[in-house]
Amino acid sequence: MRRLSARVSVGAILGFFLGFGSLGCGEDPPPPEIIRPVIAMQVAHAGAFDERWFPGRAKATREANIAFEVPGRLVERPVEIGDQVQQGKLLAKLDPRDFLNALNQARATRTRSEAFRDRVVQAARTGAVSRQEVTDAEAALQVAEAEVEIRAKSLQDSELFAPFDGTVSATLVENFENVLAKQVIMRVLDTSKIEMVINIPESQISNAPYVTGMRVRFAAFPGREFAGKVVEISNEATEATRTYPVNILMEQPEDVKILPGMAGEATAILELPDDPGIGLEVRLSALVPDDGGSNYVWVIDPETQVVSRRQVELGETTSRGIFVKGLERGEWVAVAGTRTLREGQRVRIMEPGVRG
Repeated sequence: MRRLSARVSVGAILGFFLGFGSLGCGEDPPPPEIIRPVIAMQVAHAGAFDERWFPGRAKATREANIAFEVPGRLVERPVEIGDQVQQGKLLAKLDPRDFLNALNQARATRTRSEAFRDRVVQAARTGAVSRQEVTDAEAALQVAEAEVEIRAKSLQDSELFAPFDGTVSATLVENFENVLAKQVIMRVLDTSKIEMVINIPESQISNAPYVTGMRVRFAAFPGREFAGKVVEISNEATEATRTYPVNILMEQPEDVKILPGMAGEATAILELPDDPGIGLEVRLSALVPDDGGSNYVWVIDPETQVVSRRQVELGETTSRGIFVKGLERGEWVAVAGTRTLREGQRVRIMEPGVRG
């Protein structure tokens, strides 16, 4: 009886402490939900650019690094930094004496070669020389004629002229300095119009077809806005920032002068059609094919950050994506990692490259 009592007592004690421990600790808490970041785009949203300004820097519409094709000593440079030049104006000139001497020597050689060829041809008519000697004399004359053309081109290349109307922005050599072939001696910029390149994030690039104009402002001219237009949109996003370079063109204002290098920013003016008809543009990477041959996208609720599957109808492809039907303007669509998402999954929208 004592052994049984001892066993019962030990078991009761263990049960008491185990039960107490379970009551005190409770069950392990569930692991926290992992919210996955997802790269997404907002589909054709008129407010996408509202007061969102993208930084950029002014640049000339045309830029030319001026360099001689031949080496020599600079003897004339009639322009200075800031000078306005017209197309065809002399910008720089090398000492022409060596080029003239070489050209005259080549012309003399051509004259001798031509006379020798004539004598050989005459001798061949009497059989005094072979046909091969006639061929050699004609080849020597062709070489001499080519040398004249080369020397004439070198003399022509000893002078540099403005390739277009513009402004001299830099001079890198002075008179009487020796310069090498291909060595840049000055820069000429065409500032009659001004360009600016901004970078649009891929989440907003679907709005590009609806841009009707650009508003541009510069730190150098506070309170002023200038009208611009989009002249080029890259078809490929940059690897580092996943943004699309957009080139804006502006007319040079009459009362102020926008100079290359000035820092500024731009925003787009959008006009969306009431009924797009052809659908809304999305990135090709947003599409996910299903087993039935259809296609769907993952739509993200911006308030709950939950994804849901939405079947879409495909339309025409574009340089940046494809038009689809089945989406509403302003909806967010995942454009990366779409094959690993699941219905009802919580995510965090990422907009790479956005600076507002």
